[in-house]
Amino acid sequence: MITYTRLKTPKKDEFYTQLGDIENELRHYRHHFKDKVVYCNCDDPRISNFFHYFSYNFEDLGLKKLITTCYQNQKREIYEAQQGICPACKEHFDIAQMEADHITPWHKGGKTELNNGQMLCKECNRKNHSK
Repeated sequence: MITYTRLKTPKKDEFYTQLGDIENELRHYRHHFKDKVVYCNCDDPRISNFFHYFSYNFEDLGLKKLITTCYQNQKREIYEAQQGICPACKEHFDIAQMEADHITPWHKGGKTELNNGQMLCKECNRKNHSK
């Protein structure tokens, strides 16, 4: 029997795009990166395979600049301000069960700043990104 408490336990099913998949896809577009600035928006550049791809291949691609943005240092502050409540589903979660999200999306000009950040539970964040 599955209890409600057990359903709230986070799964260990986090998916990250594999470096090999990035390499296989972007090999078709390598010539487009010469003298370009790449903006890499990620939760944490230390574990982002997109950041790793561009940093490992910086010179080969002829990049002008590589810029990353992330909420890594601000997650706890946002989490505490929200008191652990996901603004989408209004339920309480541990910080490990939540992900940083832009209120105004990055691709629509939203900055990676404290006042444009929120912490969503993983399920709500996945739904938010599929829109």
